[in-house]
Amino acid sequence: MRPSAFPPRTASSRRGTVLVVVLIVVAMLTLGVYRFTGSMLTGEKATAGAARWARARACAYSALDWTATWLDHRFDDPDAPLDLFHNPELFQAVVVTPSGSGRGQGYFTVFAPWWAEDGSGGVRYGLVDESARLDLNALVYDWQLDPEEQQQVLMQLPGLTVELADAILDWLDEDSEPRPNGAEDEYYGSLSPPYAARNQRLQSLDELLLVRGMTPALLYGEDTNRNGLLDLNENDGSDTPPEDNADGVLQRGLAAYLTLWSRQRNRRQDGSPRINLNSNDLATLYDQLAQEFDEDVARFVVAYRLFGPVGGSATGPTPGSTSPRGQGGPSAGSAPVRSGSTGGSGARQSRGGLDLSRGGQQQIPSIFHLIGVQVRAQINGSQQTLESPWPDEPAQLQETLPRLLDTLTTSNQPYLAGRINILQAPREVLLAIPGMPEELIEPILAAQATAGVNQGTFTAVPGRETVAWLYLEGIATLEQMRQLAPYINCGGDAFRVQALGHVDAQGPVVRLEALLDASSGSTRVLWVRPLHPLGPGLPLRQLLGTQ
Repeated sequence: MRPSAFPPRTASSRRGTVLVVVLIVVAMLTLGVYRFTGSMLTGEKATAGAARWARARACAYSALDWTATWLDHRFDDPDAPLDLFHNPELFQAVVVTPSGSGRGQGYFTVFAPWWAEDGSGGVRYGLVDESARLDLNALVYDWQLDPEEQQQVLMQLPGLTVELADAILDWLDEDSEPRPNGAEDEYYGSLSPPYAARNQRLQSLDELLLVRGMTPALLYGEDTNRNGLLDLNENDGSDTPPEDNADGVLQRGLAAYLTLWSRQRNRRQDGSPRINLNSNDLATLYDQLAQEFDEDVARFVVAYRLFGPVGGSATGPTPGSTSPRGQGGPSAGSAPVRSGSTGGSGARQSRGGLDLSRGGQQQIPSIFHLIGVQVRAQINGSQQTLESPWPDEPAQLQETLPRLLDTLTTSNQPYLAGRINILQAPREVLLAIPGMPEELIEPILAAQATAGVNQGTFTAVPGRETVAWLYLEGIATLEQMRQLAPYINCGGDAFRVQALGHVDAQGPVVRLEALLDASSGSTRVLWVRPLHPLGPGLPLRQLLGTQ
C-alpha cells in the first residue's frame, strides 16, 4: 500500500485546532462587545445631544414667556417705565436651570441690533419696536392715501424703483388692475409655474420675494443670517457667501425698514379706556368730557362735532381708524348718527344748550385739530362763537397737551395700526411718513441721539412720552402736527424678539424670532419661527459676557 499523503491526526493536533477555533470565537465575541459598546456610547451621546437640544429649545421658549410677562407689567410704575430697548440685566444670559441640577446650566438671551447714522452698530439686549418700521399693510389699508401718495412713501426706502414700488403695492391692494408701473395677475399668470397676486394683507415679508423685481439681495441685503449685524462672512467680498462689497457697513436690505404688524394700544397709559372724540353717541361723549375736564371743554368738542370749525370742513376717516385685520365694526369715519340719541328712541336730546338731534356732522382727525380754532354753534337757540379751550400757544399747553393725547382718541379700535415711532425709526422711515417736512428730520434724529438710540441704549427724556413734544418744543408748527399726528407715535406695543436658548458654553444654540402683541389685554405671541438653521446669531462667549 502506498503511504497516505497526509500524516495521521493525533490527539495533540486536534487540541491545536480547538485552540484556534476558541481564539477565533473569543475574537469575534470581543469585536461584537466592542461594536455593541460603541453603539451604546454613540446612542448615549445622541440621547444626551438630543436632551441638550430639547433643553436649549425650552430655554428659548422660556425667553418668550419671560418677555411677555414683563410686557404685561411695563407700566406698573408710571414714573419709571420698564426699559425694553437695552436691559442686559433683564435679557442677557438669564439663568433658566441652576448649575446644581447635574445637567448643565440653561440660559436664554434676548438681543437686537442697533445702528448709528454712519452705518456702524452693535448688539443690544432688548426688543425691537415694530413701530420703528414702515407697516406695508397699514400703508395700503389703513392710511387712506391715494396711489400716488402710497408710491411716494415707498420711494423713500433705499433700493426701490418706481417699478418695484408699484409692483409691491399691486401685490397688496384689493383690485386686479395694475398700476402704471406695476404688475398683477396677468403678469404672474404668465410665469412658470403661474400664480396670482395676493391682493390682500400680507402675512409674511418673505412673500415679497414673489413680487416682480424683488430679489433676496434687495429684501435682505448682506444679512444672510438675519441677525442684523455685520458678520465676518458679510464683509469679505466674494471669499465666502454672501457676495458683499466689503465696505465695513452692513447693507441691511428692505426688510430692516418694513413690518406688517405695528400696533399701538388705544388706551391710556394706566390701561383705562380713552374717550373717543368721534363717538356717534354725542350725549355720552358730552358727559364723559364734562366729567373728565369741565362743561366748557365738553360744549366746545361736541359743538365741533355738530358744526365743524370756523373756516374749515369735515374730513374723512382718520388713518388707523379702520377695523383691524378685516374685523367688522364701525370706524372713526362711520356715517354720523343723525338722531344723537343714546338708546335709538329718537327722543330729542340736548347738552350744554346744544341740540344733539342733528348728529355728529364732523369728524375730528386728530387732537391737534381742536387747538387754536373757533366753532360757531347754535346754543339755546342763539348763534355763538366758541373759542377752543386750548390756544395755539405751546407755552400754555406744556402740561395740558400730553394729558389730552393720553386721555382722548379719534378711533374706536382697540389698537392703532401703522403709526411710526419717531424716537426710534431710522432716517429712511422718517422720510416715508406722509407729510413729513424734511426740515424736521434732523431735530428728530437729534432727539434720538439725546436718548442714546444711536449708541444702542434708550434713556427716556421727560416730556417726550407723546408726540406733543414736537409742537411744545417749537420744532413743528400746529399745521404740521395736524398732518403728522395720525401717522406718528413715541412707542408702539408690538415687539419683535430674537431669543437664544443654550446650555452652558458648549451649545447647541436654539434661535427663535417671534412677534409679541401687547396692544390689548395680556401679551400674545402672534407667530414664532426658527432661525437656528441660519446660525446662532451671536457667539456663546458674547452671550455669557466672557469676551
